[in-house]
Amino acid sequence: DFPKEEASAIIAAYLQLKDALVGTDGGAAQQAAGSLVASISSTNEIATKIKAEAGKIAESEDVEAQREAFNTLSQVIYTLAKGTKAFDAPLYKQYCPMAFDNTGAYWLASEKEVNNPYFGDMMLHCGKVQETLK
Repeated sequence: DFPKEEASAIIAAYLQLKDALVGTDGGAAQQAAGSLVASISSTNEIATKIKAEAGKIAESEDVEAQREAFNTLSQVIYTLAKGTKAFDAPLYKQYCPMAFDNTGAYWLASEKEVNNPYFGDMMLHCGKVQETLK
């Protein structure tokens, strides 16, 4: 149970974090993850999981470690987004089959164009939209 305003702030901070990882900017990812942690006041299970994964990103300068935590974070944020519908514009669940040695990973984006946070400019547009959340 999330207040809609809090869920919206969490999703907005998550999208900033995604953009920092698309740019392979570990410092910006740390800042965005810190903002994400700060936006959480709830103490439920989902909030606790989001804080834990975002906290790992905020504490690391290693972009690869940040991307691993982002993968887990994305799964929790997806659950939050589906459960709260706390977004005004559509969100796109995007998937890259090549992430993490071809095990695959997904993320949420506010734009339909794929900009891959797991590879950045190495494979910027690798992936596809799997679902549109409205």
